[in-house]
This record gives sequence, structure tokens and C-alpha cells, in this order.
Amino acid sequence: MQYSNIVFRAVGPEHRELLAEGFARLSDEARAMRFFAAKPRLTEGELRYLSEPDGLDHFALGAASLHPGGVLEGLGVARYVRSHRDPGAAHVAVTVIDAAQGSGLGVRLLRRLALLASIRGVERFLFLVRPENVAMRTLLASRRVPLELEDRTLVARADVTTVARFRSRHDPPRSALRRA
Repeated sequence: MQYSNIVFRAVGPEHRELLAEGFARLSDEARAMRFFAAKPRLTEGELRYLSEPDGLDHFALGAASLHPGGVLEGLGVARYVRSHRDPGAAHVAVTVIDAAQGSGLGVRLLRRLALLASIRGVERFLFLVRPENVAMRTLLASRRVPLELEDRTLVARADVTTVARFRSRHDPPRSALRRA
């Protein structure tokens, strides 16, 4: 499905319902890839945590389609949570609703999140990936980000400067950007 008028915004408490609606639109498989377990619903505490990041150590960026009348349709979220042991590193996650997967939206979210993270002092992203998550494995491997198997989870480490340069097959050619 094609979405137009995509807007990106920092996630805050005012997006709580939008997050809940987006979660309800995820397939069981997409939920399992993101949460590493079956997740039929979010608890009130989880919804609070996901919709109320502090903006520095926990930052979330949402993408939505802006419809006439200002109505937002949530499409995806990328977030990082800074490591307590290593303040220059942060765990990162991205979730895109099933209908928007394969559109390049996840890459666009990650790229923007990396830029915002670098401003906040994050130097490296740590990706935890389920081995059966072919889309994320492909995304990282195609950008030469090595994946290592640790305790039945694939782990990838990438500088935020590298993630900020991720490209999608849906992006305009670089030559077109130079001319604009």
C-alpha cells in the first residue's frame, strides 16, 4: 500500500492512542519479531513506557500518514534506549505496520533516528534481531553491518553515522538529490 503525506514526529504522551491503534494493526508475526514473544496486547504500563520516552536516554520517532482534516494514521516507530553501562551506545528497535512494510519506511525512520541520537550523544546502535526476522537481517547485511549469534539472538552493532546513511530502494537516486 502506498502512503502519502508522511510526517515524522517525536513520540510523546499525546500519541498514546495512535500507538495503541498501530499495535492493534500489527500481525502476530510482526509483534513477535518486535517483542521477541507472542504479544496479543500491550499492558497499561507498556503503553505508558512506549508513549512517554524521556527524549534523551529513551527517544522514539513515529511516522504517520497525515489525512485530510489533520487525522493521523500511525505507520511505524523507531526508538532507542541508551545503555546504562555504555552511555555512547543505545539499543534500537523499529516497527512498521504490516501494510507499510517493504515501502522503505523502516529505513527512513532509522536514518532520522540515527541523526537525532547523534545530537543526543549516542554514538552506536545495538540491534537485537530474531534469527527468523529475514527483513531486518537482510536490511543490516545489505548495508554490511555484521550480525553475530549470541544466545539465540542475532546482535548487530553499527555507528549512528553509518545508520544515518542507510538508503532504501525507494529513495531517489543520489544524483537527483544533488541536482535539487
